[in-house]
Amino acid sequence: MTNQVTRSPASTYSEELLSKEALRLEAALQRLEQRLARQTSGRIQDLRICATDDGIILSGRTSTYYMKQLATLIAAEDTELPRLQNSIEVI
Repeated sequence: MTNQVTRSPASTYSEELLSKEALRLEAALQRLEQRLARQTSGRIQDLRICATDDGIILSGRTSTYYMKQLATLIAAEDTELPRLQNSIEVI
């Protein structure tokens, strides 16, 4: 006898919504990363953007505090998430 798992239509619908939301978030993060790279003229090396439950985290390296602050301003304009953590190192 084999066990079969059946999914209710509501469960499948919820999973589809979560999947679509994850895809939207990923696309938004990619657009933000491209905008940051473009508007900082690529002056932030190893730029990474990570999403958390309540916000985003910027990381990478740059040579000026101005570029770090510019990244913060650009990300704040682009995201609707309540928290933004800028962990970009100035070296």
